[in-house]
Amino acid sequence: METLFILIIVAVIFYLIFSGSSSKPSSFNSSSIQTHREQNLSNQSENKLQKIENEKSKGSETRNVYEYKSQYEKTTSTSSSGSRRKRKSFSDYSYLSKITGSLVIKELPEQSFIEINKLPNKIEVINKEELERFEKHRNKIKEIIIRVPYYYEKSESKNIGESNIYVPANDAYINLESKAEDYFKNLNLIPIRTTLRIDNRIYNIFYLALNLDRHSLNPKIKSELLILKDNLNKRDLLQFSKFILGMPDFFVIDRKNSEFFFCEVKSRQDKIQDHQKLWFLKNIIDFQTKVQYKLLKFLPEKIYETFECSIAGLRYRCDSVYLSGINLKEKMILEKDPQNPHDSYAIKVIRKKDNKHIGFIPRSMNKEIWKYLGNYTLNDCYVTDVKRLSSSALNSHKVNIKIVFEVRNIKH
Repeated sequence: METLFILIIVAVIFYLIFSGSSSKPSSFNSSSIQTHREQNLSNQSENKLQKIENEKSKGSETRNVYEYKSQYEKTTSTSSSGSRRKRKSFSDYSYLSKITGSLVIKELPEQSFIEINKLPNKIEVINKEELERFEKHRNKIKEIIIRVPYYYEKSESKNIGESNIYVPANDAYINLESKAEDYFKNLNLIPIRTTLRIDNRIYNIFYLALNLDRHSLNPKIKSELLILKDNLNKRDLLQFSKFILGMPDFFVIDRKNSEFFFCEVKSRQDKIQDHQKLWFLKNIIDFQTKVQYKLLKFLPEKIYETFECSIAGLRYRCDSVYLSGINLKEKMILEKDPQNPHDSYAIKVIRKKDNKHIGFIPRSMNKEIWKYLGNYTLNDCYVTDVKRLSSSALNSHKVNIKIVFEVRNIKH
């Protein structure tokens, strides 16, 4: 019985050995393993993109695929040496993060319109080669300089895509785009804004000019689009209708000289953004059009730089009764205090009404304000808020002030 059991075990061992060897390839096939790895990478990439698409359809608040078909490239091409393929990182795709509102692009997406709820707060371009190429062609952008007396900045603009910087015009204030529009009209040119909002979308106007019958437009806009259609050839219309991201603010028609140009409006410190550089390369340089690209810059003769802070050290110099008597809009005087034993950049805050030294500029801001006091004119310094922090404390008041410097001799 024991002998029979041993024979059965031996037979099983021999069966396992020989069946394993017969299924094993006779030689090591590296190409088949390479193909298998590539297939795995391809499948993983497909799965990731499918997962994102599913999140999009479910209204997920994680990430939303934003761009076009070329983003679905799975892997980079195999090198001549047959080395392992490198899978693209997710940053190689174009996507919109709903959490940060940041759009990451490598190439300019072909879009004729964009949903307002998908407008990114920030656009990041990761194609460094194209950005370097832009510098070689920057000299093809012509600059128009307009001097204005001064301008000021509002917290936010009323309309999407418009500047929050306003300039004086006829006893009122208008934003830079409206000022540019007036400038071109005074030269008997026809400025047409390159985007138009219809319901919850922002459209490319060249696309609308090619599809006039699909949308109900008011007569003024329709007449502008007809002018556009009559003056541009169809080749240019088709090309410019493909892209909305990065497109300049205006398309300007000079009927007298039969010329056209795009115009981007910028303020003193505003620069051409990276996605605008991609648009310029794609539609002006690579497309080889006769349409020019111009940059209209508004440079003010005066700029008012402002600082806001709370007065430091009030409780050491003033009691609660005195601080309660300080009123809104009350003027303050700033005076450097270089002999201060605690801080060589100390700046005194003096109440103009009674010439009393009530406190100091906070240490976190005094160095910067010190420089402004030495280089620019102090235009104004006044109280914006007075608060009593606690009813129990005798001198627990907080006094906020606004400091306005008139910056002159700006280097443009």
